[in-house]
Amino acid sequence: MKRFITSLKVTPAVACIWVLATNSMASFPGDRPGTGKDPIEAWLDHGRGCLDGVFSLAADFTQETIHVLGGDMEVMEGTVQLRRGKRIRLEYKKPQRLLVVSDGKVVRAWRPETRTVIEGSSRKDMVALAFGFVLGEQEEEAFDTRFVGGDAEPVEGSRGVIELVPRTPIPLVERILLTMEGSCPSVSRVVLIDRAGTATRFTLTNVKTNTGIGHKRFIFKPPKGAKIIRP
Repeated sequence: MKRFITSLKVTPAVACIWVLATNSMASFPGDRPGTGKDPIEAWLDHGRGCLDGVFSLAADFTQETIHVLGGDMEVMEGTVQLRRGKRIRLEYKKPQRLLVVSDGKVVRAWRPETRTVIEGSSRKDMVALAFGFVLGEQEEEAFDTRFVGGDAEPVEGSRGVIELVPRTPIPLVERILLTMEGSCPSVSRVVLIDRAGTATRFTLTNVKTNTGIGHKRFIFKPPKGAKIIRP
């Protein structure tokens, strides 16, 4: 399969972002003969096919944030549950406990140690944006797409990376990198890059689909006495 790498100006920032997206080029499989189909369409078609009949998804996740100006990488771990309708539930377990719940319209982040709830629109939330790609609920026409690298078509053991740039500005996000696998479910990593160059990567493992996650899991009522913050 053909492997594509588009021309990028290699700076330390670009190198850090690329590593976040791919775990280094060594993670890509070897070259395989391609069919000549446009790689973006091949991978997006594959992603749509993987999600046919999928209504919910549960997985472990790791969130890694790297600041291009320096400093240690920030790492957080937890579990995620997704359901059609852009419903999201993230339970952060390490290094601190945090609950993020979206009913598809409003996202709420609960910090038990400070008893505060941060509340905002799901359409403007970074986490909601990232996990919206996993179940294919982001509108493709809202982004300009570019094939960044990897294998030209999806087959078992292959991997490709697609860059998406919002056509309408999104707060805190300048572009997105999707790492897609040749197996299903397809989207294994989502990297969000802001205008300052900070990159946040979400990596999914132990993925299970259609496990019967009820809608009540995506409803969160702030505890009595909690402080509600609406930025």
